[in-house]
Amino acid sequence: MKKQNRDIRGFFKNPAGGAASTTKSETTTPPRTKAVPMQPTSSSPNAPSSPITPQPARTKVPLSRDDVIRGSDDEDEDDSDDSLESLSEIAARQRKPGHATLPSATTKAKRVASGNSRATPVVQTQPQKHKYDLKALLKHAREDDAADESVRRAGALLRLDDANKKETEVPKGDNESRPTNMREAAKELLHGDEEGSKGDKLVRAINRTTGDASQPHYYFFELEAPSRDVRRTPFPTLAAKKQWSFLADTSTREETFVRGLPTALASKGKELPEELYQWILDEVCLEKNMQLRMQYCNLITLCRENTRRLVDVKRLQQILESIGSRKFPNENSQWHSSPGLEQSYRERNWSPVSTFLKLLERMAPNLAPETIIGAIQILIRMSLDPIVSRDIRIRIDHFSAIEALVSALPGTGEQWNNCCSQICSYLHGGVERTLQRQIAISLLPPSTARLCELRRRLAAATLFQQPGLSSSHLDDALTRKDILARLDAPGFLVTHETDYEELHANVKLLNMVIDDGSFLRSPNVTQSSKPATPATQSSSRGSSTETAAGDFDSFIDMLTRKLKILHDTISDNSIISRKEAKAAIDTAGKRLAHTVRTRPPPKTSIIDDLIGPAKRDEEAGKPKQREFMKKWALQRRTGVDVNDESDA
Repeated sequence: MKKQNRDIRGFFKNPAGGAASTTKSETTTPPRTKAVPMQPTSSSPNAPSSPITPQPARTKVPLSRDDVIRGSDDEDEDDSDDSLESLSEIAARQRKPGHATLPSATTKAKRVASGNSRATPVVQTQPQKHKYDLKALLKHAREDDAADESVRRAGALLRLDDANKKETEVPKGDNESRPTNMREAAKELLHGDEEGSKGDKLVRAINRTTGDASQPHYYFFELEAPSRDVRRTPFPTLAAKKQWSFLADTSTREETFVRGLPTALASKGKELPEELYQWILDEVCLEKNMQLRMQYCNLITLCRENTRRLVDVKRLQQILESIGSRKFPNENSQWHSSPGLEQSYRERNWSPVSTFLKLLERMAPNLAPETIIGAIQILIRMSLDPIVSRDIRIRIDHFSAIEALVSALPGTGEQWNNCCSQICSYLHGGVERTLQRQIAISLLPPSTARLCELRRRLAAATLFQQPGLSSSHLDDALTRKDILARLDAPGFLVTHETDYEELHANVKLLNMVIDDGSFLRSPNVTQSSKPATPATQSSSRGSSTETAAGDFDSFIDMLTRKLKILHDTISDNSIISRKEAKAAIDTAGKRLAHTVRTRPPPKTSIIDDLIGPAKRDEEAGKPKQREFMKKWALQRRTGVDVNDESDA
């Protein structure tokens, strides 16, 4: 066995190196082991090796660290990819036929050689990965197309009310029924809906998410944008005389206005001729050059006398009609309303409207009182247009213009009452629904005391349906009984026919009317006819004030409880109009409890019902305890016995 397991390297020695090695290899039986394989050239690990014949001289193949010496003692499996045949196979071909070949008894093992590997790496067959999954992209594209198609169908349903002229009646409140043609269209869109249940569900879902699209809108401007080629008023060349003759030159006119030469002359008291002033009024809102518009506004502001004489309500209406407003109706006619549109005023330039509002703000101190009232009425009419609440720039300019106009009205007394009455009559004569009136009133900015009073007067006249309330101060016109009676009247009652949008508007109007609650406070308690000392006067004044504050807080708590009951009575049922009404009621109740009330509301717990009578007795005795402590502190401070003085 030792002879057979001799060193395998003896086979690879050069025959020319010595005769002894040659004779031994010829006379002895070859060992039953495998030769050191060469690195296979095939990429497959199981590829069979081709047999080769022994050569007289072999070159050594450099081995790497990762090369494996096959047939070593650590491997038991038979490798079939050797580059050299085993010695037993070579010897078998040299023997005679019929000679048996002994099997190899050499233990197979792995050995790792040192050196750099030059073997070809094994190529594994893997699926090719793309940077983008095309199937997923196609799936997402189909989903987007389906979503767009569903939106288009829903939009088609919403526009059916406007397209059908036969059924123009708009449902009120939270009525979930829509016209019959809308149900039929929903059934056609939902294929296979024989019973119609899916179509009705789709109609109800649209009703719950439409918001104010079903409500009428008072569009102030024409829906179609005005033509860009507006006929401009020619410059009155004949009116440019004396110190204004430099404006007659057409080539230098615009540059002269931009440089501010006409403005400088007007600032020194030089009034423009009427023709030039009228021409600037016509051009100020139509001019596209921003610098020219600014100089026109400055020049009109400085011409005070021309503004008071030449600018009236009709002149303001003409300017608005030139920039795209609708024709103004007569004074006693109602305003024209139309169904709400999803995309109104598409791609329209609102710079002329913003310029008009800024010009009105700057002209307000120079206008006549009748013109100021007419301008306020125009802006109240404009506030019902959705663009005022949608475009932030126009909204800010609208607020500033109304604030300047109201500040320019006559101060107090009958003139102020007359102005409020005219504005209220204009609003009630043009709009019928409480909801639309409330929108116009809420857009009046409460930035000054006069604006707050005007808001309250308009809100009271709308809430109680009495336009005459706007002609006097609310502190003298309303009482606690009026407020409680209004809460129990129609408009605040929840039934199956309740219009929750009108209820929402009434709650907001009530919140405006109450304001800080100053008109609901009880007057001071009348004093006795007996002469009193300063100590007794101070004591009685404090007790009357304490009683009035407690009485006022009790009344506010009563209002809060009524609003809480009204809030809990409404079942929203996922309908937007009901949710908005409940939110308005909750907001009003919290404001009364935490802002209008003189003291924070008392804290309650779950055991208040168990100790209710004892707690009420304790609360009833607190005013007496406070009065006693005040008398005691006053006696300590002044040295006068308050009890003796009161007994005397």
